[in-house]
Amino acid sequence: MTPLDEYRSLSRDVAAMPFMEWASRFSATARDRDPWRDGSFRLHPAGCDWDLYGLVDMLLCAVTLEPSHPAIGRMDTGAWVERILSCLDTDGMATRRNPTDHVPEHATAYAYTGLVLLRNRGARVVPPPLRYFASPTFSRAEFEAWFRRMGLQCPRWFPGEGLRGSVRRSARRLGWYRFWSGSHVGGGVMATLVMRSQLSDPEGRLPRVDKVPELVAFFDLANHALESRTGLWRPWIKRILSRRPDISDVGGAAHFLWLYDRLGVRHPRAEAMLAGALELQRDDGLFSNEPGCLDLDFAHLFSYAARLGVREDLHHVDDAMLRNGIAVLGRLLGRGGLEGYVESHRLPGALCAVAQVDAYLRWRGLESGPSPTRDVLSEVCWI
Repeated sequence: MTPLDEYRSLSRDVAAMPFMEWASRFSATARDRDPWRDGSFRLHPAGCDWDLYGLVDMLLCAVTLEPSHPAIGRMDTGAWVERILSCLDTDGMATRRNPTDHVPEHATAYAYTGLVLLRNRGARVVPPPLRYFASPTFSRAEFEAWFRRMGLQCPRWFPGEGLRGSVRRSARRLGWYRFWSGSHVGGGVMATLVMRSQLSDPEGRLPRVDKVPELVAFFDLANHALESRTGLWRPWIKRILSRRPDISDVGGAAHFLWLYDRLGVRHPRAEAMLAGALELQRDDGLFSNEPGCLDLDFAHLFSYAARLGVREDLHHVDDAMLRNGIAVLGRLLGRGGLEGYVESHRLPGALCAVAQVDAYLRWRGLESGPSPTRDVLSEVCWI
């Protein structure tokens, strides 16, 4: 059996994946009520009440599996919108009902992902005011100062968190020194601005980059900050210690690359980025021990770079995508495949990785017929 035949065999079984049974473990409503009606989901099965991440995680899974699973048809999308909006504070940031370590910039972009997906499925969404930047009018100097910091804050003590908890929380705000988390800030804010613009447009159109000063500045600064050798955004300390990228470099880059791809912006060092990323795939086809967000990050990078036409011969990319698709589906469809996902936030990445592989194979003309998945990144720029 060829790798393509093996992938096809596995993808035909996506409809049999026990997703609905798995999702029921995260219900935050009474046993006799359907959590799919109003989005009553929580990040942890033992959680007390619904939360933003549990809700949007399930929405992402449901949209990705829309061609093969029935969850979307059971939703009152207006109720889902109301829940998401209730997580936003008076500044428009998602600071409420966030049980994760993710910074508000990440959570806000995640909330807007949910709002766009729901609007695309018939819900009425009126985006609230967003007061993230200090000045209501654009200032290039203020924007550049924000970009250089990328959320940097001095490490501090968090009462009740202890030393380990304070170190962990402070690590989320180290800016460029820890780019993976810093990119949650930079990419999250820009993704929020883009998706808020979508929601404000009657037809849901994306903003034109050249018409939005924040986007012009962001891509100018991001291109300038690239390491030419790897095509990635690597902290200076890592550039000194290693000439080769690692998986965290790609995990951070993903938060920028989703914007590049969605807005049709060409990455100036895509060939170098692709070459380095291809070398990081494990022998088993995955990029971490369990399928999740990193598989999505790499699959999207491969697809985006290939679609830019940086190589005439794409057989290495074809091979990497098939190996990853086979590995992810093999885990998800194997015995107890979903049981290892003990919180809701990892499965969306794994499913979206499969959708990226499937979309890529169709773009290459290697796959046809009904697709078992939908590519969420064709609608939003944050996952």
